[in-house]
Amino acid sequence: SSCTSLGDVNFDASTDVLDIILLVSFILQNISPDSQEYIASDINSDGNLDVLDIVEIVDIILQID
Repeated sequence: SSCTSLGDVNFDASTDVLDIILLVSFILQNISPDSQEYIASDINSDGNLDVLDIVEIVDIILQID
């Protein structure tokens, strides 16, 4: 198995707006994440998928430290 970086929710080797869209679907419970998607989505490792994870992905995309 290969590793993915946090924030690459759709495992396409790129962290971008498509990952945010998928995460929003998880948060709104339109789609249920599998265990790997959940790990990649929970950026702040608090056990919840929420807006804070979206903010972290935006920071990754914009490369804000």
